[in-house]
Parts: sequence; structure tokens; C-alpha cells
Amino acid sequence: MLIRLKPWQISVLVAPIAIIVTFILVAAGQQIRAWGLNWIWAVFIFMLLGWRLLSEVSAELEAETAEVTAAAERVAQGTGREDTTAQIKAALTQVLRSSQDDAPVWDDPATFWQHCLALVTSISQIYHPEVKRPLLNIYVPEAYGLIRGTVDDTDRVMQKLSPVLSQVSVGQMVEGV
Repeated sequence: MLIRLKPWQISVLVAPIAIIVTFILVAAGQQIRAWGLNWIWAVFIFMLLGWRLLSEVSAELEAETAEVTAAAERVAQGTGREDTTAQIKAALTQVLRSSQDDAPVWDDPATFWQHCLALVTSISQIYHPEVKRPLLNIYVPEAYGLIRGTVDDTDRVMQKLSPVLSQVSVGQMVEGV
């Protein structure tokens, strides 16, 4: 059972805590002033402002995440996501199996690009089975965005891994594979 408190009852309950907190703040302020550390208040103010800024950013990030999640759920409901994911995994597995005995990319780049084209074609046919040639239905800005995004992602990964990768040669990587 929930009891409704009147405003004066709430103030009586909050008053002891408020008095104790006020006393501690005043005593700390007096001691900080006696030590000559008045600049510390600026640090506290900046910390509180930063905390507020981070809480606003966090709220915006949560809103964006919720929006993206909702959009993904709408797409997933429209495409049957579990079935689509299984089909994509099957297509990827098929391409990987067929490419196991291939020569390295630098020896035979044409075969590598054929496998890439086969993978992209099979995935696009999974999403749009009604289209005869799905790769031709991609608009130029979308294709450029995909290429640019891939290059940007590769740049970010290379920047993160450059301290480690600078210790390994291409020959060592080939031998390790």
C-alpha cells in the first residue's frame, strides 16, 4: 500500500539529510579556503559540467540506438531475418569452400574477384530474388557509398593495427596463414 506524504512531511524527512550535506559543504569550503585551494571549486564545476554534457550525449546516443534498433526490427520483420541470415551464411560457406584451393590473391587476382562477384551476386539475390540482375539495380551514389565506406573502414582498422602490423612482413603473414 502506497502512502501519500504531504509536502511538510517530505520536508521533515529531507531536512536532516540537507542539513548534514550543507554542514559538510560549508566545513569543506572553509577548510579549502584556509588551505588556499580556492581553485579546486573550478575543478568541481568543470566536473559537474562535463558530467551533465556526458549525460546529454548519452541520452542522445540512447535515442539514436533505439531508432536504429527499431529500423532494423522493421527491416527484419519484412525480410524474415533468421532465414535470410541462414541463406547468407550458406552462400558465404559455399564461396569459401570453392576458394580454398585457389592461388594467392597476388598470383591470380581474377579468380579472387570472381569469387567476390559470386558472393555479392548470391547475397543480392537472397534479398531481391525477383530481380534478374540485382547488381545492376544499385544506384551510383549507393555504390560509391559502399566503396567509400569500405575504404574508410579499412583505413580505421589499419590505423588501429599499424603498431602491430609494422612488426610483421607480408611473407610472415603468408607463412602464418
